[in-house]
Amino acid sequence: MPNADHAVSDVANCRKTWKGSRTRVIGRHMKTKILFLAILAFLFHTNSIEAQKKRPVSKAKVLSSRQIAEKVMPSVVLIITQDENGNPISQGSGFVFKSGLVVSNLHVFERASNAIVKNVKTGEISKAVEVVGMNARQDICIIRIDNIKFPVIETGDSHAVKTGDDVYVASNPKGLEGSFTKGIISSVRERNRGSKGDDELIAWAMNINGQTDRTLFQIDAAISPGSSGGSLLNSNGEVIGIVRSSLVSGQNLNFAIPIDQLLALEKTFKHPILLAGTCAYNDRLKMRLSGPVKTIKEILIDQSTGTERVDAFEEFDYFGNNIRSVIYGSEKMYDILREFDENGLLTHITYLRPGQKDVSFSSRKEDSIKEKIDSRKYSGIFEDLNESLKFDHLGNKLRSVLVTDDKQSVVTEYKYDDSGRPTFMKEFLGDKIWSTRYNYRFDRVGNWIRQGREVLARTNGEWLDPGIFVTREITYHP
Repeated sequence: MPNADHAVSDVANCRKTWKGSRTRVIGRHMKTKILFLAILAFLFHTNSIEAQKKRPVSKAKVLSSRQIAEKVMPSVVLIITQDENGNPISQGSGFVFKSGLVVSNLHVFERASNAIVKNVKTGEISKAVEVVGMNARQDICIIRIDNIKFPVIETGDSHAVKTGDDVYVASNPKGLEGSFTKGIISSVRERNRGSKGDDELIAWAMNINGQTDRTLFQIDAAISPGSSGGSLLNSNGEVIGIVRSSLVSGQNLNFAIPIDQLLALEKTFKHPILLAGTCAYNDRLKMRLSGPVKTIKEILIDQSTGTERVDAFEEFDYFGNNIRSVIYGSEKMYDILREFDENGLLTHITYLRPGQKDVSFSSRKEDSIKEKIDSRKYSGIFEDLNESLKFDHLGNKLRSVLVTDDKQSVVTEYKYDDSGRPTFMKEFLGDKIWSTRYNYRFDRVGNWIRQGREVLARTNGEWLDPGIFVTREITYHP
């Protein structure tokens, strides 16, 4: 039988062992609990910060019309474009987007070589230095000016814009500086639009695939020629869009470009104003075409012989780039297919020749820029080795003197109507004179569909009436 003292001793030792184990278990439990609480506190703190970040920011105070006008007008500018000789071409509107950066529509710079910018509040004049960003498809242009003191306008959230919202326009219609009008968002015309938060990615992907966010705000706030490039504002006095155009066949059908398209635009493009003026003047405009012309087929009819033949075929994309030309002689000779980037600069060209191997090559950006500038419409007088040219302020050729290889001078003079269509041409070569006068019939859009050419030769002194005429078959983009 065990000794009683030993038994008591064993019980005491067991109690000590149990207490020690319990203390260690409780210690480990407390450490685990403390660690858990620390992690929980960290997660709570982190979630609290994120919650604060995601917590909706209280809306800015709604301002009165007068307060909005007073707030934004110091950032509104008048843009006056100039030709190669410093003569004014046109004027439009703009606003200071960032320090030293002015935003407007690209079409405001059509055919411009230079531009000056006037602050409508102070009257200060600044020179346009360069283009830092543009997209002809979206009709946006950002220029740098040499005055960084013009106040910057506050940018709003154009994704939050809904039909029925009150809006305001600050612009310079018909040169009336600092005009301010009010209206509502009539509709948000969404097309190829990305979602908020992925604007830059969407814009990049669209440009790569040749697409563009063409979402527009339809507004009923009054605008007129000269308002292009003005600021569209919300009730907080924040710019939410860039005023673009009106549908002249309707009433109060005006449009603006959402400001998120501007925010997504790359701003590392550094070129002279001359390039913006060139890219704004697309191929469709060069041909004096109205509306979204898609294709033109011209058929030449000779009354004296009773013959007719297809003389030309041209195809344009939605943005006015000439993407296809068919070259004819006595019959079809070959096709020229062209591809362009978002600014109308040639990227690829292919020649399709019946019975021969196709020829295709890519164009370097530097070469495309040079070609674009060389093909632009000029103003004034220009000389090269064997030709002298004179243009009016709209870029119409008034006179050319060409010296031939045998040192004879061919002099040609032109006259035009108010739309830039030729009405009269006279050509001199020594004592020989040929004259041509033109008459037209038009479609409902204003493009001619029949051009009569009456020719007078000095040899007999009589007009050949009707002589030759050309008919056009025209299709339009929807």
